[in-house]
Amino acid sequence: MVKVRYVGVTNHMGEKFEAASQSMTPVLEELKRRGLLYIDDGSVKESTVSQIAGTIGLDYSVVSVQIDASNLAKQLAQLEATAKERGAAIGVVKATPATVKQLSDWAAKLQAKGFVLVPVSAAVRSQRPS
Repeated sequence: MVKVRYVGVTNHMGEKFEAASQSMTPVLEELKRRGLLYIDDGSVKESTVSQIAGTIGLDYSVVSVQIDASNLAKQLAQLEATAKERGAAIGVVKATPATVKQLSDWAAKLQAKGFVLVPVSAAVRSQRPS
């Protein structure tokens, strides 16, 4: 039997759901109860997640850069700049064979630039308010 391990969830679509606190609160409370985190892709302008997560103490972050395959190099440079400025950054991209290859090539050069890839949980927890 294969055990699947995960540290949290993210949103994909569901704008009306994420904008309604009465919908999101029980979901986020359950994530908190299970020790999971929530990554908001930043696509929902009226998201209630930040306020709810802050109230219940849920580990939460918003994606720093939404990356698309058509402008990958520029957006990865933006991700690096954000990480340098904030100490950590989270990017999200649709996994295709082409983007996985480009990300692999990019990741191989990060150490020489002074960057380290970390699990998303480490990036989220490093952004907690003091």
